[in-house]
Amino acid sequence: MSYQVEYTLNGQTEIEEAWLWIKDRAELAAEKWREELIGKIDALSVNPHRHPLAPESANFPEKSG
Repeated sequence: MSYQVEYTLNGQTEIEEAWLWIKDRAELAAEKWREELIGKIDALSVNPHRHPLAPESANFPEKSG
């Protein structure tokens, strides 16, 4: 079974900000980081329970699930 992975606007913004921060320091590392991150996020469409919510996520109202 395949699931749809949706990015929140906040998630997209945080990824972009992190990528820009890394890119300012090491451009090649930033590209590698982003490719690996997107690959791991996309893998959740096959196995969404691979990375369960962190225990501390209960402390944040944005938590879903």
